[in-house]
Amino acid sequence: GESLVRPSSCIEDASICGDGVEESREYENMPLYEVIPEYMNLPFHSARPGWSHDLEDTDSDIYEVQDPCHGCHEYESGWLREDVHSEEEEEMHSSDEEDNSSTSSKEHLDEADRQQEDEMKRKKVVHIAQEIMSSEKVFVDVLKLLHIDFRDAVAKATRQNGKPVVDERILSQILYYLPQLYQLNRDLLRELEERVAHWSEHQRLSDIFVQKGPYLKMYSTYIRQFDNNVALLDEQCRKNPAFAAVVREFEMSPRCASLALKHYLLKPVQRIPQYQLLLTDYLKNLPEDLEDYKDTQAALSIVKEVANHANDIMKQGDNFQKLMQIQYSLNGQQEIVQPGRVFLKEGTLMKLSRKVMQPRMFFLFNDALMYTTPVQSAQYKLNSVLSLAGMKVSKPSQEAYQNELNIESVERSFILSASSAKERDEWLEAIGKAIDDYTKKKITFISSRSQEEAEGVVDSGAPLGSKAPIWIPDLRATMCMICTCEFTLTWRRHHCRACGKVVCQACSANKYYLEYLKNQPARVCDHCFAKLQENSDRCASASTSPIKPGAFSFTRKQKKIPAALKEVSANTENSSMSGYLNRSKGNKKQWKRLWFVIKNKVLYTYAASEDVAALESQPLLGFFLREEKNGPAQKLQFKLYHKNTLFYIFKADDIPTAQRWIEAFQEAMILEQ
Repeated sequence: GESLVRPSSCIEDASICGDGVEESREYENMPLYEVIPEYMNLPFHSARPGWSHDLEDTDSDIYEVQDPCHGCHEYESGWLREDVHSEEEEEMHSSDEEDNSSTSSKEHLDEADRQQEDEMKRKKVVHIAQEIMSSEKVFVDVLKLLHIDFRDAVAKATRQNGKPVVDERILSQILYYLPQLYQLNRDLLRELEERVAHWSEHQRLSDIFVQKGPYLKMYSTYIRQFDNNVALLDEQCRKNPAFAAVVREFEMSPRCASLALKHYLLKPVQRIPQYQLLLTDYLKNLPEDLEDYKDTQAALSIVKEVANHANDIMKQGDNFQKLMQIQYSLNGQQEIVQPGRVFLKEGTLMKLSRKVMQPRMFFLFNDALMYTTPVQSAQYKLNSVLSLAGMKVSKPSQEAYQNELNIESVERSFILSASSAKERDEWLEAIGKAIDDYTKKKITFISSRSQEEAEGVVDSGAPLGSKAPIWIPDLRATMCMICTCEFTLTWRRHHCRACGKVVCQACSANKYYLEYLKNQPARVCDHCFAKLQENSDRCASASTSPIKPGAFSFTRKQKKIPAALKEVSANTENSSMSGYLNRSKGNKKQWKRLWFVIKNKVLYTYAASEDVAALESQPLLGFFLREEKNGPAQKLQFKLYHKNTLFYIFKADDIPTAQRWIEAFQEAMILEQ
């Protein structure tokens, strides 16, 4: 097995750790990692006798759940900002590329516009260079916190106790490779600061990454041992009360900003994807004729090689490595590895947008559901990370949509479709269990309430406008779900942002401030507008108010629909059977695909599955069926007769569905005794 001997502390080694003392840069003595795959030959200290502990003995609760803390906002929010601005820039660049591709057809493009665009890119390059430097400064401070400040806290406790609070070999293993990384990144930061401070003289920084590139490969070693070292930290905190007290006191200090030590130990793991993201952004804005362009390409190549190497290490299947593999597959767009997060399930599902189904890769964790868009082999673009707090998952009542499931969350709600009912049920169970476990875990933290009260809080229905609704897909409604007027090319569909229904412009002329949209005004239907106003009137403390209706009112001449056709909607519950069938009025007549519902022995016909009024209704008493059983295609068909007169021919999509419809029809044709 692999030796567990590691470098001991360098706390007493002024040549490495002392501030203001010239370092000997011992990390530079390391050969390239292609020669030494295990990177064990760094000559920091002589080998020590081996020691043993059970690295497999890890809790399922390796990481503590931590609430966000004010002190870490500078570091975390920097990455949120980078994510957002890089996405915006991506759109900007894509539009730039489109513009460039059509340059030949737009020779009249003004020279002033070109200069303005170049100037914008120059400014962006400077901004990204400053971002690289400032994020490096924050990262080096994190390394100092771990390698210097935490060691100092342990040394102080040792002096006070008169004996070591933890064996030096164990402490060095927990903080494994941090001395080397601290020294490397201090050098990197010093050079970046010098370049940014004198930017007009140099106007380049990627050559620094090219020079330091071979030593970035030390990060792979840190990643390989991270899980074991965190398990060792937990084990020592359980077995060694004196050491646990030092860790606890350090975590509560202002220096640590009340965050767990593990939170900071994660930062080196997350740094390589961040370099990749920043350098990619930097390269996009550099003119190709600059020397730094080639250096940035070379630097990116080195960083990607390290990322891929780390990715290979992490393909071994345990939880931490799986989380890191997902993080690397997103090219650093999101910090997936979080204290307490556990990977549960992944897979491709079709996400139903307004008009079409689109493939999305989903990742389920014990605290969130993430969905992404596949961009290339094992690489994804992040769409959204949805918290399990307040999330609901359900399957549609209509049998026709047996492969679908509905996801409702505060931020987003949508319909998903699996490849089969079995796969759908597996996702339904996995997400449902994850939500239940997450909810139970949260309830245990509510100490001021009883269990019953806490459950009441969780189970109570969310107020209208506080959660994103599921939008009814366009093709599932041919008429306004309020006034029943038909949609046409000129009389278009609109979605209510509060309930998700498809409505016409006359029934959605109002806007209202919605909580899930951060109290931004959004179009709502008349029904929701009235309810939101009523809720606002009831809450005296409500700070938002409705937006006054526009001066324009919309009217459309409606055809009168009999009341009987409005009694049952297409998505009604407790029907005997519902779904799409093809229908024809005779053997040589044209087929038409319609939605049918059998309820209370009446057959209702609709243009689409979410229509609120039927096209026609027909009581089935006195009718009878004839089945076609000649060939395979005929078995999908059955004929509806009234007094030996052919009424309609129906055709199902498959034989089992045809059989279920036949049974539902036959049951509805008999008068119960």
